Amino acid sequence: MPASYTVYITQEAQADLNGIFAYISEDSPRNAQRLINKLLQEIGGLNILPYRYRPPRTGAKQSEFVRTMPVGNYLVKYQIDEAAGAVLILTVRHGARRRQ
Repeated sequence: MPASYTVYITQEAQADLNGIFAYISEDSPRNAQRLINKLLQEIGGLNILPYRYRPPRTGAKQSEFVRTMPVGNYLVKYQIDEAAGAVLILTVRHGARRRQ
């Protein structure tokens, strides 16, 4: 287990962040920027102790587990690649949003 992991944001997760910003900034650009900064700060914090959030109760192998980190009303889904010492951010969605 590395002392520090590298955090990568996928294109899908980046698109999610851009969409969140665009939606909230229609009413309040300041609040949109604040929320994005908070999300990015929490995402960046996964470089240390990414295992702190519980894995799902089902799954074939631990390496395939998608973990979920709550940030306010949002859910950040990510995987840990132990061999690469990396955390891969997969999606960032509002908790009330239906899965697609």
